[in-house]
Amino acid sequence: MSPDSAPLVAVSLTWREASSAMRARASAPLDPALYTALRAHGVEGLVEVHTCARSLWLAATAQAPWVGALLQSNVAARCGGEVLPVVYEQVDAARHALRVALGLDSYVQGESDIGGQFLAAFDAARAAGHSAVTLNLLQQSASRLLSEGREAGFVRPNRGLGQLAVTALLSRGVDLSVPVAVIGAGAIGGRVVASLRRAGAAPPTVYNRTPRLETLPLDQVAGGGHAAAVVCTAGPARWFLPGAGLSVVVDLGMPAQVADVPACVGLDALLAGDPLRLPDERLRAAEDAVEREIGGLLARVRTVQWQRGLAGASTLRDQFLDNELDHLLADATCGLSEDQQRKVRMAARGALRQYSHRMLTWIKQELSVPEENG
Repeated sequence: MSPDSAPLVAVSLTWREASSAMRARASAPLDPALYTALRAHGVEGLVEVHTCARSLWLAATAQAPWVGALLQSNVAARCGGEVLPVVYEQVDAARHALRVALGLDSYVQGESDIGGQFLAAFDAARAAGHSAVTLNLLQQSASRLLSEGREAGFVRPNRGLGQLAVTALLSRGVDLSVPVAVIGAGAIGGRVVASLRRAGAAPPTVYNRTPRLETLPLDQVAGGGHAAAVVCTAGPARWFLPGAGLSVVVDLGMPAQVADVPACVGLDALLAGDPLRLPDERLRAAEDAVEREIGGLLARVRTVQWQRGLAGASTLRDQFLDNELDHLLADATCGLSEDQQRKVRMAARGALRQYSHRMLTWIKQELSVPEENG
């Protein structure tokens, strides 16, 4: 394995390449038959990261070009052939994944929300039995970087889609002293509520399709006296019908629920301007931290590869001793007593075991192979 390679491939689809509706189609779960085929062709594990503005597929595989092309064509087909996701291979895949986790590839650079979603996707893959050692190491690297980033200031809490929604409301003259309706009590809705509170807005009213603590039923929105609403769900059907009193609707859903409302501001419109960048000094610090972590990740991946190779050599030795040695010695010990044959076999086994042990020990020492981590 090359010192600057990693058995990874990343397939990325963001707001840059595809609309909300296209991303919604692309983010549907992979066909189990496709995953079975990927497993059969050398994919050790697969993580899917889906957020409002992106979908990212990360596969642990030594067949990066083939797997990347297959995933790319599958995603493109689900988008009707209108867009082509971007493929990153080996160390570029690891670098892209870590930049995504830190929010460096986000519309609002350094947003902290994406990091939690990124790590949660790895946990979900592990629970589904779709993870792998290399992916676990990548998750550990992302976790370390997020911790460092919060301390160094290049991962910024309270920045992201929630703040974009507040900015959209203010730019359209919404009086935030009147409670805003927040539609959806999930992660996005929680971020919008927090952003409204930080902006000094009146406490928003949260509505949800299913009963939930501190929320109201969705059918009560029309009578709530709201001038504006923020839709924070990616429901698959047109279930939200805004009342006539709503002058502005900000849609963070995927796909758009209220695109035909004249005063609707969709996610694509929110993401159409110039990205909100980190200050140059913090951006440089973030990029440097990513490169340092990439070096450590590659070293850990190489360790795993060497450990697997050494374990494989030990297995081959034991198979040889158990299945072939006796046959090879049969002719050489012909005419000897059973006791003499047994002693010859024991001596041969012992000599081979000592020799292979010395060779494997020498390889580990010469190549400075540490113990497996992760």
